[in-house]
Amino acid sequence: MPIDRRQLEDWLSRAMTPVEPSARFIRRLRGGLVTYRGSGLLLEWKIIAAVVTLILLTAASLGLTLRILLGLLGLFGIIQRSRRRRSTSPTA
Repeated sequence: MPIDRRQLEDWLSRAMTPVEPSARFIRRLRGGLVTYRGSGLLLEWKIIAAVVTLILLTAASLGLTLRILLGLLGLFGIIQRSRRRRSTSPTA
């Protein structure tokens, strides 16, 4: 059985009594509403720092990848050179 609007309003007026907020809550609320001069620039600096960090990490990982590739190519060259020496050396 659905409750009608008047009964609901009566029940809510009895159940919901106004409460005075504590002084601590009001202090914290006011403290959260205060904005300091220059506090808006912090977000831009975070974005700039994140982009610079991303660029540096990308460059470092690219450098590491190139070093690994050069090392593998050098190792491959050493192996090929030793194979050539074996095939061209005179057999006695």
